[in-house]
Amino acid sequence: MHKKLQKYSIGLDIIKKIKKSWTIIMSIKYKFNNKIYKYKGGQKDSYGYLIYDIFKYYLEQNSNKTYEELQAIFNPLHKEFSGKNSNKKVVFDKKDFLNWFNSPNNNDGDKHKRYFGYGKYAPPTNYNGIELYFTTQWGNKNGDYGNINTFIDFTINELNYSIEIIEDLTIFDKLVSVLRDKEKEIFSRKQIISMVLDKYPSTNETSIIPSDYCYNKKNKGSSKDELFLYLENAEYKYVGTNKNTNVKSLIDLFINILEINNNDELTDFGLKLESISSQLNNSNTFFYVYTNDAKQIIAKPIGGQARSQSIKTGLEKCLNNSTLKCNELTNPDNIYGKAIIKYIIENFTSPSTFTQEDSTSITTKSTPINKILYGPPGTGKTY
Repeated sequence: MHKKLQKYSIGLDIIKKIKKSWTIIMSIKYKFNNKIYKYKGGQKDSYGYLIYDIFKYYLEQNSNKTYEELQAIFNPLHKEFSGKNSNKKVVFDKKDFLNWFNSPNNNDGDKHKRYFGYGKYAPPTNYNGIELYFTTQWGNKNGDYGNINTFIDFTINELNYSIEIIEDLTIFDKLVSVLRDKEKEIFSRKQIISMVLDKYPSTNETSIIPSDYCYNKKNKGSSKDELFLYLENAEYKYVGTNKNTNVKSLIDLFINILEINNNDELTDFGLKLESISSQLNNSNTFFYVYTNDAKQIIAKPIGGQARSQSIKTGLEKCLNNSTLKCNELTNPDNIYGKAIIKYIIENFTSPSTFTQEDSTSITTKSTPINKILYGPPGTGKTY
């Protein structure tokens, strides 16, 4: 890589493999020829205009290319347009553009917006007597900006143009970036900090505090954005974002910490809880909770039969009940539900402000809870 571009290669890595991560995409800015471009910028400073301005700059620096050569250079940079069956191309001359625009098979209702050179965006680019039209489409409807990443990679590494990629990311954004595709993996605090610093070396190490982003552990003044379950031995299980916004997500979060067992004959396995149901006699109050490949919640009393059929349904009804009386947990499959509900509330919400907003949503407020819970190591007991 060209020496003057080495400082930008780290910045490029910020987004090179990120898909469908709107928070991070919206935080990135580019600087090219002393002009700054950003996600959905205003007139002439959005990502699309960045790509178009690079193209025009290339034309200024290379005055002897043919139309066919320009197509060979730029068309492969767009994944959707590079196929033989695509009727769109990155670069059109006037004849090819009009053929595409007026084709009876072109049912695109926004075709007048698809190219720089037509409509409100810009007039055609005149190059050696040829009118050129350049596509405006570089993202897609799923939020994947891979085509932009490809074009910028080409600009830096092949054309040797300087593009500064400006980091404007929060610690939360950086954590989401480095932990992508690592859901359910367990890390130490040191490992998390190391991952962030490896990708974003300019980050202040003291600002990377994993415990600020836990569902079941809160520091004073910590972020409202949660990513981890805090486990024993100062370990963190990455479970992803937005896990406590509704009842289903709370239950999914609980399942996430459970051990998997597909053999119900196994004894003394899973998260150990004490039943608070009056339907169990005093000699059989403890039970184990685990899950299986079907993501069921299975409760098995010591020396008893494993039950699972209606537990999740009962939990949903109970968590949607603002009084938390759990009257729905009365059949034999759900007599363990009250203890599970108690565990979920104490570890992932605050019972003092547990209220019902609608049929699925809840509002919680984080308050310190100091409980000693039962269960084997790594099952998320520590608060």
